[in-house]
This record gives sequence, structure tokens and C-alpha cells, in this order.
Amino acid sequence: MGEVALRPLEDGDLDALFELMRDPESVRMAAFVAEDPDDRAAFDAHQARIRARADVTNRVVTLDGRLVGSIAAFVIEGDTEVTYWIDRSVWGAGHRRAGTRPAARAGSRPAAVRPRRQRQRGVAAGVAAGRVRGRRHRHRVRQRAARRDRGNHPAARMIVNITALIDPAHHTAGRRLAWVAAGLDLRPLGTAFLWIPVAGDVAELDIQVHPAERRAGVGSQLLEAAAGSAAEEGMRRLRTEAVAQASDGEHFCRAHQLRPVLALTYTRLSLGGDRTAGRPAPGYRLVHWDGTVPGDLAATFAHARKAMDDMPMGETAGIPQPWTVERLHAVAAAVAGRGEHLVTTAVLDADGEIAGFTELVVPGDGTGDAQHYGTGVLPAHRGRGLAGWMKAEQIHRVRDRFPGLAGLVADTADDNAAMRRVNHALGYRPTHRSALYERRLSRS
Repeated sequence: MGEVALRPLEDGDLDALFELMRDPESVRMAAFVAEDPDDRAAFDAHQARIRARADVTNRVVTLDGRLVGSIAAFVIEGDTEVTYWIDRSVWGAGHRRAGTRPAARAGSRPAAVRPRRQRQRGVAAGVAAGRVRGRRHRHRVRQRAARRDRGNHPAARMIVNITALIDPAHHTAGRRLAWVAAGLDLRPLGTAFLWIPVAGDVAELDIQVHPAERRAGVGSQLLEAAAGSAAEEGMRRLRTEAVAQASDGEHFCRAHQLRPVLALTYTRLSLGGDRTAGRPAPGYRLVHWDGTVPGDLAATFAHARKAMDDMPMGETAGIPQPWTVERLHAVAAAVAGRGEHLVTTAVLDADGEIAGFTELVVPGDGTGDAQHYGTGVLPAHRGRGLAGWMKAEQIHRVRDRFPGLAGLVADTADDNAAMRRVNHALGYRPTHRSALYERRLSRS
């Protein structure tokens, strides 16, 4: 192998680099390519943007003084990425490896180019290279030209790279998969998260695309990646998070044959208004706790969670996941891990068993709005006003404990008439509407 060196990229190098980066075989193997490799104007514009960025170190690779490639280092989320392109005529000669070693010494920004974690991507030796460091793994899933998602807009094409990520966190109730979509200039465009439950056959999907990048196929490709993985995992249905009415998300769902299966109405109670008194029920008493359920109530609380199993849920009703003490503890730990307060009020019957409960999550700083997590009463104890009593007392307690709270918010299924009546009587008023959407999956 001859002498391999790196030097700064100069204007006179652009002609040679353009020819290298339009080689058909190299383009076929590369992880990131231009939409049209033969478009010189687009190439020059892209190089100008990259060279103007202070957080990117650009070098050319030379072999015995002859330009044979380029290499660049840049930081994404604390990790330094290394991207390179090597002349196909010298693939297999070790120049890619030789080039990446001095890359860690190149430039005048040691903190940016000598990271604890470094990843590579590029084309050399006939393969798209990648290296794993740390707790996450990125690999190129696909790249393709995408058209606009909806409307009668002119066809807008974008090369989007969808990268799968691994969630290192352990969850007892299921697994979370994730993808990130990036443009050719490596800017993030959108994300997708998919929850695969241990029990049941419905995967829960959350797709987010930056408003400036919508209607260019980004969401479509994220949806395709998530749906494919859900089918491979044996899921029969893909269900979205709540999608606001008349939003871009609603248009996206309808354009991609996802149908609404549950309508939700969001309501809010302002804590600045008058207090509504609860009416105690004879033969019952209330208990309150923060965070993890007390040990002497853990078993009966797990049993009482069944009160939510027959809650009206439109077409989303499925196989209820069993509640255990361990699962209760995991939920409380998750809320605490976010720095928030889980506040619970429960009603006990004459035998000391929990007959119903209501949960509220308060922001860590005790300001803004708190979110209701759920309210349920076991069938044998319904019709006694327990839900209204529990919620009224909980409202009084959080108002006194968290004087900075502005309000309480709840989302209720439109066909859950009983809970809607309770909330209305307590002073909750509608703010907006949303829906859950589903798509049936074909088993792969």
C-alpha cells in the first residue's frame, strides 16, 4: 500500500470528487447518496453548505499524492460520525481504514474529532461500513425517493434514510422499537416509536415529522418501517397514539388507510374556580397515597385495576393485560423517573378491599396542568357515586398540596357516558377532540 494522507478540502478538488461520487457502482453501495448523482449544481451547493458548517471537519484522502476519496467527521447527539467515499479503483487496499485513523487527528477541533464514541459510514471495499459503539446501534434500513403524502401538490422527491435504533431500557410489559429519518445532509426529519406488548396483538405507533419536512414522504417511510416490523413481531393491528382532529396527523392517517377506532374528548378543570364538594358513600372510606402503593394495599389495588377492563373503548377493546404488584411498582417507578408525582385516591369497602380508584400525574415542579391517568370502580360497587366522590376529594387535595397547579386535564372516550357525566358535574369542560387510528396488518 502506498502513502495514504489527509489534507484539507480545496476548491480544486471538487471536480475529482464529483466524478468519484457519481460512479454507478459506488452509488449503489453507498449509505448516503445524492438524489441525482449527475447533478453538478446540486453537488456544488451541498459541498458549499457542508464546508460552511463549523461542526464538520472535511478532508480529502490521497494516495501517493493523488486524490482517491474524501472523509468528514461531524457530531450527532454527542456521538461523532465519520463519513467517507473512496475511489472504487482502490477498494480493498485498506485505504478506508488508513484514512479513518488519521481522521481522529485531523482538524483544529480536538473535542469534535477525538470522541469517546465514533461511528463510520461510507463506501469502500465494496461494502457500506458501520461500527457500533455505546448503547445504541444504527444501521441503514432503506433509502428511496419519496413523493408527497397527500394533496395535489407537485411531486416532490426526497432521499430519506430510515435508521433503526435499539432501546436499551428493559420493560416487563413489552419492547419499544424506534426509527429516525434523516436527509442527505444528515439533518433529522422525523421519528417513529413502536410498542410491542408482551400480551395482545396490537402494536402502538407514534410518528412525528418536523412540520417543515411534511408531505415529502418522510412519514410514509417511517410508517412502512414500523408496520413491517410489527407484522414480523406477530402483531395483527397497528394503532396510533391520539391524533388531534383536523390536524396534519389526521390527514396523514386517512391518506394511508388508517381508520378511526376510538373518538376522544379532552376536558379541563380550572383550579381557580369554586370547589365542588364530594358526597361520601355510606359503608366506604377514602385512602390516599403518593407514588408506589403501600404494601398492605398492593394486592387489593392490583385486583381493583380490573375495573378498567370493561371501560367503553370503541373498537379498541382487546385482551386486557393482567395487573400484578410488580406492574404497579413499574408504573410508579416510571412516573418517578420522569420527575413527576403520581397521586392516587382509592375507596375501600367495609372489608378493607379497594372498590375503586383514581390516579393523577402532577408535573414535577407542581405548576401547569396535571393529567388524569384513569378512574375505575369495580362492577359490584357501581351506582353509588364513588367515582365522583373520589375525584372531588382528589381535586381538593392536589389544589392544597400544589398551589401552583393551574388545572387538571382528562381524555375520555366519547362512548364512556358515565365518566363524561362525572367530569361535567365536577366542572370539566371540553378543550379539543382526537381519535385513535388503526391499520390491520398482514402476517409476514
